[in-house]
Amino acid sequence: MYETDTPRPRRAGAEWLEPPEEEPSLARYLETLRQRIWIVIAAVVIATAIAVAYVLTASKEYTAEADLLVTPISSTAMPTIGLPGLIPESSDPTRG
Repeated sequence: MYETDTPRPRRAGAEWLEPPEEEPSLARYLETLRQRIWIVIAAVVIATAIAVAYVLTASKEYTAEADLLVTPISSTAMPTIGLPGLIPESSDPTRG
């Protein structure tokens, strides 16, 4: 019935259906990019507009955290004895 090894006869005018195979090259990619530059520009403009709209409409949320480590003064520190506001000993059992 059908033979798969024999090439099919080509019809006249059908060469455009099978474009010639060519190796991808930088020049070809740059030419394609040049032809489609408006698509690239539109994508960049749309993405930038969406980002700006988000930044302008998003609610501002700030969080902060701080740890304060208080080290008690030594009881042998003579110049500091009697000064108000100094902590002579720690209430933290792990700090001794």
